[in-house]
Amino acid sequence: MRSINRRKFIQLTGIVGSMLLTGCGSGGIVSGQAQIAGGYRFFRLKSLNDKIDDGKNDFRINHFGGSVHISSNDIITFDAYDENGNHGLFQLSIDFSDEKPTIQREHTSLISAEILSDGRVVSDFSSHDVDEYGNVVAAIKSKNSTKIEHYGAGLYLNSNQQGFEPIIVCSNKIEELNSEFNGIIGDVAINDANGILAIMSHTALNSDGVSGESLIHLPNSSLSSSSALLTTNNPVNATDYKLAGLGIVDAKGDNIFAVSCHIVATNSIKRANGSLEDIGQHCILSGYTWAPNDHQLFAAPPQTNLNSTHKGNFSYGPRVTSVGKVCTKIGGLDDDIEMLVYGDDVIRRSDEKIAPNEQIMSFTPGSIGADDIFYYTQYTAREDDVITTSLIAYDKGEHRLLLETDDEIDASGVGVNYIIFSTTTNHVNIDGKIVFLCEFTDSSQSIVVGIPV
Repeated sequence: MRSINRRKFIQLTGIVGSMLLTGCGSGGIVSGQAQIAGGYRFFRLKSLNDKIDDGKNDFRINHFGGSVHISSNDIITFDAYDENGNHGLFQLSIDFSDEKPTIQREHTSLISAEILSDGRVVSDFSSHDVDEYGNVVAAIKSKNSTKIEHYGAGLYLNSNQQGFEPIIVCSNKIEELNSEFNGIIGDVAINDANGILAIMSHTALNSDGVSGESLIHLPNSSLSSSSALLTTNNPVNATDYKLAGLGIVDAKGDNIFAVSCHIVATNSIKRANGSLEDIGQHCILSGYTWAPNDHQLFAAPPQTNLNSTHKGNFSYGPRVTSVGKVCTKIGGLDDDIEMLVYGDDVIRRSDEKIAPNEQIMSFTPGSIGADDIFYYTQYTAREDDVITTSLIAYDKGEHRLLLETDDEIDASGVGVNYIIFSTTTNHVNIDGKIVFLCEFTDSSQSIVVGIPV
């Protein structure tokens, strides 16, 4: 076994943590299988140094970007970089009809230097999300051009693999706020009805306009129908706090959302340089797109004395079930304890004793699957200072182990070293198929798909 020690663990969770806090968005899941599958078979699909065989681009995977999604039509979407630093977003159409899954088609959805339909040239892309049909929404930054005055990111949608079309670009007007979009986009989420949630920065056009950052809802991907659900300086419902910033967002159906945010006391005083004296607190809000001001406080630090469902100094990217329950990891408790929560329930804590001579170190926030089954990874320290990772499914009080360090998924004799999971939320589709990134004990890295049996 090529084990992970504590230093490697800190590096790994630092990488994953940055993905969870900056986010790649989330995807809608609809009801499928009724219970946790009895077991899984796992297969590698793409590995480092593999070529993207789309017949157009000479792209070879140097390292993975971190995101990986699976849609209900068995399209797997992931991002990767080549040796020259070119960043691409790719889709694999998978055939699961045989004993071993095969790639039927490889498609480049987006790549550095691509010319978009509006004439802009792709510099890079950041947050993105994929729905159950494989449609992709992405924040795309274009290269500076003397012909096209666009120096920030734009929000684009690629439907049915037909290419990205602009929804909103820098300098477009956000009518409700009487403001101009300034080209800065945070996290994005797309639901199964092409409804998009995006965190955007904007500048007031006049004294009646609003400057700041907002969670914008775009029904049917339409800017003309958009509305601001939450905006910085809005009061947090039934508290003496106001919004100071917005983080990771998740959406389900056409109306349920949850978002991590930064809040400060309403009476917080500004310093001479414009910053607030109150350093603020991190929390999670949940609500409905049709009644955003009636949001609920799901998690907040205990020192705020707010009436939140859960208490903790740090909370990570929220995941939302089909019935509006929020699932996530909450940290910053006494003695650095972490806990996993599912709605009102605490389903696991890092101070639990799960086996002799083993101690839970951390969790990932997880991913929601069919029938709202919750999948997550757990990091566990052994007495010999080795950190192991486990992929676990939770349903109605049961935690079932699916894969862990040292398991061998094929006849190569190479075991699992660690599992990178929860970098996005759409890791599981309606059939219970799971996709994630994995490093093996020979240092190889692959996209791995799990099939329930």
